Amino acid sequence: MKKYIVFAISFLCLFAAFQMVTGYLLTVFYVPDITSAWNQAGPLTNNTVINGGTPSLTLFIAFFAATLAYLTSKLIVKDTPR
Repeated sequence: MKKYIVFAISFLCLFAAFQMVTGYLLTVFYVPDITSAWNQAGPLTNNTVINGGTPSLTLFIAFFAATLAYLTSKLIVKDTPR
């Protein structure tokens, strides 16, 4: 049970950290297309469109966080001989 708790806590922390780093990098490297936005500004509607990221990137981040959490739990909790 102790291994699972260590794994779960380390997974949640690593997943949250990777999500924040990914969001930061997406924000830093985002370059808006001002010309296109200006041309479309005439007939504005009341619709809001939010483009999400790719689900494969989120799954890769989850897999990477789970792998690091597994390795972290193996390093923290040593197997004791029975």
